Amino acid sequence: MPYRLMVDINTKKASRYKKYLLEREAVHGILAEFRVELKNIGEKKLPEGSLNVEFELPAGVETVSASMPEVKLSSLEANKSFVKKGFIRFPAPGLWKATLTVSPSDSEKIEYCFSKIEGTFDKCILPIYVIDRIQVELLRTLDSTYGKKGE
Repeated sequence: MPYRLMVDINTKKASRYKKYLLEREAVHGILAEFRVELKNIGEKKLPEGSLNVEFELPAGVETVSASMPEVKLSSLEANKSFVKKGFIRFPAPGLWKATLTVSPSDSEKIEYCFSKIEGTFDKCILPIYVIDRIQVELLRTLDSTYGKKGE
């Protein structure tokens, strides 16, 4: 029986851009904190292993990529969570693909689940949209110029 993990990846926005960004959005060229949360929703304990997160942006025939250093996982009891925070500076705007891989020491199969999507999956791929910094700065300028009318 495979291990079952509930997975979530979120980005923490730079305070000056927080108002303009949604969940899993970041600003190109600005250091973004991301948070990976794994919860063992299966019936058996997940043994030690490793966690790897790769970020990829298809760019024509090439692919721009970035990754988090591999993390050693200690065993994870049923209904317990593991949280890892990291930082990344996305080198280009666009729709990035975050691929999360958990490799248990016993090489048993992993089923990934998501809080907002029904079903289980054999791969964990989540979108992260990276917005061009100039567009966000334009929003900030417009907001500061026209957003305070009527006060």
